[in-house]
Amino acid sequence: MKPTGKDTHKMNTVPTVIVALLVMTLAYSHTASASIIININSELNTIADPIVVNLEAGDYRVLPIGVTDGGLYNALNPWGDEPNGWFHVYSISSASIDANQFPGTFWENNRGVFQNYRTDLIALANAPIEYFTLLSNEDVSFYIADGTYSDNAGGISIDVTVVPVPSSVVLLLSGMGLLLRQKFFSDKGITG
Repeated sequence: MKPTGKDTHKMNTVPTVIVALLVMTLAYSHTASASIIININSELNTIADPIVVNLEAGDYRVLPIGVTDGGLYNALNPWGDEPNGWFHVYSISSASIDANQFPGTFWENNRGVFQNYRTDLIALANAPIEYFTLLSNEDVSFYIADGTYSDNAGGISIDVTVVPVPSSVVLLLSGMGLLLRQKFFSDKGITG
């Protein structure tokens, strides 16, 4: 039996809905997966010589990582061989981001996160996840703020990842809603 008008429309709508959902899912997953590992050397990457990365506008998550996660460092020791001197502190700054915006990341910040630990792995395990937003493309600096760098050991490794902004999620859900609405009304024989 050959499909007729309404049945043909259903057959054409299903592949369209599937293709649209796949395209939106791929676009969404691409946005969520862009990341970069930044390895901040506690002796070299100073306020005067930070690691500078040009990032696009968007929301970012800064995840502390260690050697087992692909970084070069677990934590830093500002006194080199101090047995209980391991920290996980660093600074992030840009034209629109003040380094002091991140509690626990700026070296001089001692609001409870500025904590020394017995080993580098314990310091890493207690490191906070940070977030920041850029409203435009700009250079972002990552560095250690310290008074004396020559006695430092180790460094900080972080994974800076673009996270989907809420508008992307809303757009994704809106598109899915419109496609489902179109399918609902076409199934009822309603046009427009």
